Amino acid sequence: MKDHLHASTPTQKSRGTSLLWTTLCLLGILLLNVVIHPLLTFLSFSADQPLPNTLPAQTIERPIANEQPFTSAPNNHQQWRKLFANIPAVSKAPTLTIANYAEDRAIREAILSDVGQWEEDPHSQQRYFVASNNLRVYFKNPDRLQPVEAMRDKLAEQSERTALTARIVMGLWFCRRYDARFASCGSVVMRADEILQWRGVQKHQRRAYAGSQKRFSDGYQWKHKQQVMQDLQLLQYYYVQGEHTIVEQGKVRRLPVDSPYLHLTSLQSITSEDEPLVGYLVRPGAWMDEYAAYNNVYVTEMQRRIFQLHPQNDRLALRMSLYLVEHWRYLARGQKYQMPLVMADLLAASMIPVDKANLTSRFAPRVEVALQKLYEQGIVGEKPVCLTPVDRTKAHWGADWLASSWCITPPR
Repeated sequence: MKDHLHASTPTQKSRGTSLLWTTLCLLGILLLNVVIHPLLTFLSFSADQPLPNTLPAQTIERPIANEQPFTSAPNNHQQWRKLFANIPAVSKAPTLTIANYAEDRAIREAILSDVGQWEEDPHSQQRYFVASNNLRVYFKNPDRLQPVEAMRDKLAEQSERTALTARIVMGLWFCRRYDARFASCGSVVMRADEILQWRGVQKHQRRAYAGSQKRFSDGYQWKHKQQVMQDLQLLQYYYVQGEHTIVEQGKVRRLPVDSPYLHLTSLQSITSEDEPLVGYLVRPGAWMDEYAAYNNVYVTEMQRRIFQLHPQNDRLALRMSLYLVEHWRYLARGQKYQMPLVMADLLAASMIPVDKANLTSRFAPRVEVALQKLYEQGIVGEKPVCLTPVDRTKAHWGADWLASSWCITPPR
């Protein structure tokens, strides 16, 4: 019995030692859990915060022109980069399908109007323009109230180029909005390069080497891309208020609208502050939602030649063509393209102010030259014809010319 007790003693000691180490390990684990638990708790609450060093994509959102930031884009930058990669390098389409709603007409008129045509709201001190369809277009900063003088200076920057950019941007959105290669979450991707391409802006070229006759293109100049940024910056300031018409099962309804015209977001490389913009995410404001809900689709085809008219040199031709595509879409239902247009109405709808001081000496001839150019460019189907001849031997024939009727038909 004694020998048996002595033989079992080492085993008991071994079990005691093992139990001691196990206890110490458990205590160590509990102590470690107490130490790191606050850190885990902190990480659990901050898991949805952006961590710059862990972003899979090399893009971040940046404000345009270091001014008004664009609306926030979805955080999945890698997804947007893939969509941008799907944009074709070159598009040779002869036409672009553009949206043609009451809001589009109001924005066109507002952009092409003179600053003096804008009024000031006595309550909000914001500037607004009343369009021909009674929609009000407000020009305001969406995030903060700026001095009246600053907004007036900003308003003076709008031009024919801004109107062209608006038409191209809305056209690209409309054509891509249901295409998963370019659209997600209601936004559509587009690049500054393709906007410039639609406008016919020439790329910059360099000689292959000194004295060489060979040239190669190194892309669009930064100043032209900057112009696109400036136009998009302006388009963020336009808000539409009033009522628009919705057709529901053949019944016409007037519904209120109060919405920004466009929401735009820019994505830029994070490698350098001066890195060119990768592109833009674009979607219309809430005004489009009701049209989509009731399946009210109003579109028209716009020729590439219109986008390529020079904003300054072809100012009259450009303004008339922007209106005429809207006018022809309105006449399309009854195919009443031969309906005459009164010259005064054409000029007013095209946002062309009449130069009364030089009406017969310079203004009327320039308008007719612009109409002739539209015919030569194929933007107008047949040569514009004055249906009520004007006796230009009279001393004052300007009033008769403004009252004259013209036949201006779309291209075949």
